[in-house]
Amino acid sequence: MSKSGVAKLKKVHEGADKILILLHDHPDPDAMASALALRTLLGRNRQTATIGHFGTTVSRPENVAMMDMLEIDVVSVTLRQAKNFDSVAMVDVQPSFFGDILPKVDSVIDHHPEVENYKASFVRISADEGATSTIMTGLLRASGMEISERLATALLYGIKTDTFSLARDAGDDDIEAFTFLYQKANLGLLRKIEKAEIPSDQLKVFGKSLARHRVKDGVLFVNLGKVNHEYMIPKMADFCMQVKDTEWVASFGILRDSYFLLSLRNVGYVKSAGRVARHLFHMFGSENGKNGKVLREQMKQGGGGGHSSAAKVVVPVREFKKLLGGISQKSIEKWVVETVIETIDEV
Repeated sequence: MSKSGVAKLKKVHEGADKILILLHDHPDPDAMASALALRTLLGRNRQTATIGHFGTTVSRPENVAMMDMLEIDVVSVTLRQAKNFDSVAMVDVQPSFFGDILPKVDSVIDHHPEVENYKASFVRISADEGATSTIMTGLLRASGMEISERLATALLYGIKTDTFSLARDAGDDDIEAFTFLYQKANLGLLRKIEKAEIPSDQLKVFGKSLARHRVKDGVLFVNLGKVNHEYMIPKMADFCMQVKDTEWVASFGILRDSYFLLSLRNVGYVKSAGRVARHLFHMFGSENGKNGKVLREQMKQGGGGGHSSAAKVVVPVREFKKLLGGISQKSIEKWVVETVIETIDEV
């Protein structure tokens, strides 16, 4: 992006005393790094630009380590609090993710496929990039600003995680940004973040789940049952993609008796995991349109979508019960296996 584009972005937010940089409900390294980059680009600090999300506590060990070691403050906010900010910038997410509760924001920067039906003064959507951190690196370089070691480390980790070390959905811009940041980042600190500890009790859950995995019609299914941490499900999906000859993985479970979570992974060059996830989520109601606000209020963190090779579905257990007429581990697994296979064939 040119300097004029950067100037336009700055102008959109320059009159605001307090800015909310809003992320999706489960902030990951790409989202957090991009938010930190935007705050830097706008010349703000934590007092004048809050990095927030509508979700609960960030719990994935690597993400917590990133927040602690790189001193990135990410807070949970309510919709009422969000509306009290002078301006709102969305990073690594688009208004449509939240239904229609935020139809107008000031800026949107994202690398997911564009979904319209919102208004924003500045929009930078590029689905060709594998990470929003790549977009933010380009904006920072176009501005002529110096990228600090701390910010370079965050952005490098953002690209690395979202592209699976440049092996998933990565393009030329991602490779260029990765190479540029690699020379500026603190690689020792990055290794510490990546090696965040996993409690031993969670290893037992992983072991039991792997022992009862099943493969049907080319899809590897892993049912983790009840889990206490959201990150366990995508971590299992990423691990299972390393199994020889695996092209699709569906890892799923129930989070704290409140939410059904499904993580989808695939090789990314035949069909889109994101399209499959959106199709599955829409079985529970319309994410947008006239029922969008009602559904969003009912489902809170509900949603479905992602990239071609990685995606997720989040649905409140009560909505799942309505669909299945009651739930058990057996009925959940039966529904997931049958529906995922059928949907992959359809999309």
